[in-house]
Amino acid sequence: MAEEKTSNWSDEKVKRFLGKQSEVELRVAKALDEMELPFTVMILVEPKNYTFIKNAIITKYNTDDQYIIYISLNTSYQKALIDFNKDRKELSNVYFVDLISVNSGAKIINGPNVDYMNSPSELTECIMLVEKKLEELQAEPKKRNVLIILDSVITVSVYNDTAVVEKFVHVLIGKVSSFNASAILLSPDYEESKSLTETIEQFMDKTVKI
Repeated sequence: MAEEKTSNWSDEKVKRFLGKQSEVELRVAKALDEMELPFTVMILVEPKNYTFIKNAIITKYNTDDQYIIYISLNTSYQKALIDFNKDRKELSNVYFVDLISVNSGAKIINGPNVDYMNSPSELTECIMLVEKKLEELQAEPKKRNVLIILDSVITVSVYNDTAVVEKFVHVLIGKVSSFNASAILLSPDYEESKSLTETIEQFMDKTVKI
């Protein structure tokens, strides 16, 4: 009887019961659970829920048998450390390529799982770092699934011409495919960026909105 009552709950009631982060985690799971590894997907994110969705994706894939390469133009490594420690998340399976801290003047924290770019325009150097890390992971005795997260497509376009961004994403997805890895490209779902995201969609297996 209890199960029958629960099944009749409205979506709005479920959202209030679960809370915002849990609600977003369910939406992320619904969008990605059917994706078979390896995959490439662009996620168009509702701007007001961007942080919740980003955190839910990292939580979903930050597991013992999964390695995340996180290319960040939105969140400094320092801020990521604070967020991860606050949520008591393990960081050993996450490698950061931080393209924003040096340029923005954020505190530089050195560590074994982070490399910094001097500028958000150093996209060739970023690709080289990603490729180097993929080669290292491929050589490990313990084979793990690898997921590359780009946060975000639109922020890359703030610092680079559209043609450069398109080429960068195309090359990045090519590297992902050659190493049998997966990729998630995050992008706020803005109308003014529709032309760019529609072009990039052509490189991906799938595009979803969350």
